[in-house]
Order: sequence, then C-alpha cells, then structure tokens
Amino acid sequence: MKVYLNKNDPKYLMTELSKEFNLRKEGEKPSQTVALMAKKYSFSQNMENFVLLSEAVSEEYKSYIVEATREIEKEYSIKSPSEKAIVHALVLSYISILQLTSQLNKYLSNSDLLIGAERYCNILSKELDRAHKHFDNNLRLLTQIKAKPINVKINTFQQLNVSDSNKLKV
Repeated sequence: MKVYLNKNDPKYLMTELSKEFNLRKEGEKPSQTVALMAKKYSFSQNMENFVLLSEAVSEEYKSYIVEATREIEKEYSIKSPSEKAIVHALVLSYISILQLTSQLNKYLSNSDLLIGAERYCNILSKELDRAHKHFDNNLRLLTQIKAKPINVKINTFQQLNVSDSNKLKV
C-alpha cells in the first residue's frame, strides 16, 4: 500500500533535507528544491525560531522583536502554541505603536507642514489608536489566560435577612 506523504509536513521536509545534505557530502549535486524546502521547514518552526515574526518588521526591529518575544514568553511561562500566537500579536502591535509614533513625531516636528498634512496626521493617529487597541486587547487576553482561577464558595443553607432602614413605619 502506497502511503501518501504531505510534502509540506515538517517531518517530511527534515528527512528530505537530511538526504540532500548527505548527497552533498558525497560530492553529488543536490536538487534545486533544497532552498525552498529549507525555507518551508524554517517557517514551519516559526513558533520556536521567530522567522516569520521577524520578517513582519523592518530591519532595525528584527533582533528586538525576537528578544522581546522571548522575554514575554519567559515572564508569562508561555508553553502552548495559542499563547505563543498571542505573544507574537502582542509584540507586533507594540512595534507598530513604536513605528507609528515615530512617523507621527517626525511629521509633526517638521515646521513647514505640507498640503494634506492634516489628513496624513489623521490617518496616522487612527492607525496608532488601532495599534494601541490591539496591544491592549492582546495584553489583557494574555493576562486573563495566565491568571489564577478564582474559587468562590457559596453556602445556600443560610438565610439572609435584609431590612430596609429607609422604609417608613406605619
């Protein structure tokens, strides 16, 4: 029985890459798909190596985003992939806040504002507000997920007598 192999499965990619590298050691020319397979494999390991996350930001923020993600994962003891995805969204929204604030400050510090400056600043401020909301929502979600559960014990066998002191006595 022939087994169907998913060519996008990370396990399959890793075995094929190891075969290709073994061929390279023996002097044979590896196939042309090695670079594509290596890229697919590195993307499949994104939750661990932050390849896609660092591709989402400009060059000056790439090392910062990796370090910030690791620090937040350590702070909140992140283990599951869904929690890691929340951390990635949190860090990306923080980088967006930094970039938009920088753009807005540069534009506003320019003394001779150009035509349409009000419209551009309006767009930047709306995007900055949106980035703050994303950051706030992701941080609250992460905090709620990692919060200790609240235990409430209610005794239903006791009677509660409440009297209204404002009630007129007749």
